[in-house]
Amino acid sequence: MSGRRILTTFALLVVTSGAVDSLYAQAPSAYRVEDLGSLGGRYLIALAINNNGDVAGYGDLANGTIHAFRWTRSGGLEDLGANGGVMSQAYGLNDNGDAVGVYLDASNNANGFIARRGGVMQNLRTPERPIVRVDSITNDGRMAGMLFSFTPSFQVHAFRTLANGTLQDLGNTVYASVAWHQNEAGQVTGYEATTASGDAQSSFRFSDGAGKVDLGTLGGARSSGLSINSSGVVVGWSEDATATNWSRAFRARPGLAIEDLGTLGGGVAGAEGINDAGTIVGWTIGQFGWTGFLYTDAAGMIDLITRIPPLSSGSRIVWGAHGINNAGQIILEYEVEARHGTYLLTPAQDTEPPVMAELAAAPNVLWPPTGQMVSVTVQASATDDFDQAPVCRITGVMNSEGPAAGGDADVVITGALTLSLRATRLATGLGRSYRVFVGCTDHAGNVSRADTVVYVPHDRRR
Repeated sequence: MSGRRILTTFALLVVTSGAVDSLYAQAPSAYRVEDLGSLGGRYLIALAINNNGDVAGYGDLANGTIHAFRWTRSGGLEDLGANGGVMSQAYGLNDNGDAVGVYLDASNNANGFIARRGGVMQNLRTPERPIVRVDSITNDGRMAGMLFSFTPSFQVHAFRTLANGTLQDLGNTVYASVAWHQNEAGQVTGYEATTASGDAQSSFRFSDGAGKVDLGTLGGARSSGLSINSSGVVVGWSEDATATNWSRAFRARPGLAIEDLGTLGGGVAGAEGINDAGTIVGWTIGQFGWTGFLYTDAAGMIDLITRIPPLSSGSRIVWGAHGINNAGQIILEYEVEARHGTYLLTPAQDTEPPVMAELAAAPNVLWPPTGQMVSVTVQASATDDFDQAPVCRITGVMNSEGPAAGGDADVVITGALTLSLRATRLATGLGRSYRVFVGCTDHAGNVSRADTVVYVPHDRRR
């Protein structure tokens, strides 16, 4: 990282604004960024991360074929193949490194698979167990996903497997359902269609004690639970009652109503992952366009693009965060020059302050000395290795002719970077100077400080 701290040596600050060092006290850490590379094509999309930082998903080869992959720090990027079929995608990964997902065979039939760490892809679909996709796997090998059901008619149903290997159909008796995630306690979330056309669906939480609980929506026709943590908290997406917000990120805690997590101002959002600490990640639209977010109750919704180092050149789109583990590591989808890739974000300590890039006052000379208060604007900006928009504000003003203690009626701070100064000076001496101190703070609370001077000269010759 780069950065420097600009120190001042002036002790007398007769007018100060609020302290800026604690401005972002509740914000999360910065992140170390690792690009997981590619399988030879132009995209690699991670959909699952385990507590060891292993990652699974899918990517394209140089010939355009789509294959499931697994990434580990020791082994790097591993092409899991397609079991002789035409494509595959991995959706789930346990702490043992076992990946699960779906592959299409040579006849384009969907088959659930497991690829155990160090092993090859195995087909899980049989006539007795018509598993067509596996979305989640626990550490002891229990799975959840989607299967074909033939009673009372041909349908797609959510399923889970039990510790003894028994397959349990979680679907209803009329319409389709899907299980997206199962936690270590055996609780499952997903969605269930409530109309035959599928234009209405509702997220659910399934547990042994309560059975299937309909979590409802945020007022719209559809919702889906995508992840469930060890406390049974479900997150996902839901339509709301307005026609414009086709997706909102939600949280559903046991015993409480479904909650809208808000957005970063863009109107739409979706939550895709939650860890056992309750930290949530997903996608939304923020200040810089599509982005991934991190949500905690303490900090609210944070734009992850402001937490990673900017590119040295070119532009980047962040499409969303698809998962988070208990160590706080996040898988983040990005796009650079039409290539979609995956970053692995690992929490890091950001200790470097921003670098002051611009600091000037306008006007910087007050004349004539009529004794009137004059509005002054400070132009200040800074750059930072992690925060794309450090916050700058006036922290204090020193009047060279001001009182030794107490307030100063000749100085009024009116805004973050605006103030009013009195156009006056003593009859003797060289004139008056107002030294305006500015601090620029990044999301981790690191501060750079500098100052600029506004003069009231004794006369026009000086």
